Amino acid sequence: MDIGANNALEGVRFRNWKGLDEAKIYKIADDLSQLFSDSIHLAGMDICEIDPRRAGVIGSSSKDRTYEIAANLIKKIAFNR
Repeated sequence: MDIGANNALEGVRFRNWKGLDEAKIYKIADDLSQLFSDSIHLAGMDICEIDPRRAGVIGSSSKDRTYEIAANLIKKIAFNR
């Protein structure tokens, strides 16, 4: 999940750089989903680097969406939704 650190996600372990925004993360997930549905079978998937002390926390401007984005990535990549 560090791919979106300090941009789309706040609930991640490594916060010393700025990662991708939510739209770019979903674009990569869509590309992976297409690849898996066309020619490669997904054997396993791991969502990692979530900091449970920061994920989902309500900050000064909004609620962190780390858990929601992680769930959406699973849906897109594993189930093509």
